[in-house]
Amino acid sequence: EPTTTTAPEPEADPLLEAALAAAGVYTGSWTNTTFGSTGAAGLTMTVTDDGGISMDWDLGGGVFGVGDPDAEQQSLNIAALAAGNIVTTALFGDMAVKVSDDFTTLTLDAENVPAAGIQAFRATITWSDDGAITGTYVVEFEGGGAPAEGTFEMTKG
Repeated sequence: EPTTTTAPEPEADPLLEAALAAAGVYTGSWTNTTFGSTGAAGLTMTVTDDGGISMDWDLGGGVFGVGDPDAEQQSLNIAALAAGNIVTTALFGDMAVKVSDDFTTLTLDAENVPAAGIQAFRATITWSDDGAITGTYVVEFEGGGAPAEGTFEMTKG
């Protein structure tokens, strides 16, 4: 008597599933709590079934005290993000980017920011279940001194 076998369902990748759920268009703002400056913040994140991530982002206002930077786009891979990836941006320079295993926290660490007078930028970004992105950041200055601190928040819309 013939037998049939069914291929097992592929196991779901929890990181990919979480990234797919987080994909979308976000709008909000950032605030430098040290100096009182503010600006708009926007992110469009697209995630493909094979783990590709495209992030189109735009910060408005006087970022690093020098004006409104151009929008930027990065193409990433979720496996590289989980392992810790270096992303090069015009605004922040080379930045280490790492995502948590459940895609709820993203850490950014730029050690050599190209803006005059700025040494480093570090941020922690959190995705919440209600579709919001919140975070904190620190800007360290060349020559030392107290860093500037700030927050940002965006909602998915």
